[in-house]
Amino acid sequence: MSELEIGTVMADKTVYAGVSPVSGKMLFVLPRDESHLLTYNEAVDYADTLNKVKCFDHDDWRLPTQRELEVIFANKEKGALTGTFNEASEKNRTPFTPPAGRENPGWYRATDWASYTATKNVFLKDGTVDGILKMELTSVRYIREGDFPAPPYAEASPPSATANANHKRLKEISERRKLQNKLS
Repeated sequence: MSELEIGTVMADKTVYAGVSPVSGKMLFVLPRDESHLLTYNEAVDYADTLNKVKCFDHDDWRLPTQRELEVIFANKEKGALTGTFNEASEKNRTPFTPPAGRENPGWYRATDWASYTATKNVFLKDGTVDGILKMELTSVRYIREGDFPAPPYAEASPPSATANANHKRLKEISERRKLQNKLS
């Protein structure tokens, strides 16, 4: 197996982000963050949507663990990963007080539990780890694991028109699902 550089855009347009310290497999991430902040339940539901529509031809997208987020944090300035994360200038994390105070940009959701009502999150600007309530909004970057891919690899380029259209379609599906949940 030859060495693949972190930040390499793969033929399927996903980006190689490092090796999972949990499974030892390669981590591939979507080329950019989800376009809006999500609660934990919304993030899990949206991963299901990504898998149902086979986003980037894969059906194994999920939220990362805390340790996987830390790998992504360590590699956030490499190759095609550079400049693609929501790095808020401040930690501006506030306790949940509906309806305001729910937004925590720059904090990334992990699957690890900090408590019964909170998950662990990593602040991508400085690597701080903290628990954030499941109902609070955070940034999300979906990942999948895989084995070493066969060349050729794609050139580092912006997502294609098809990828952008798929992303827009997924966002519309997510918005419809939110509306249906509110009405039911």
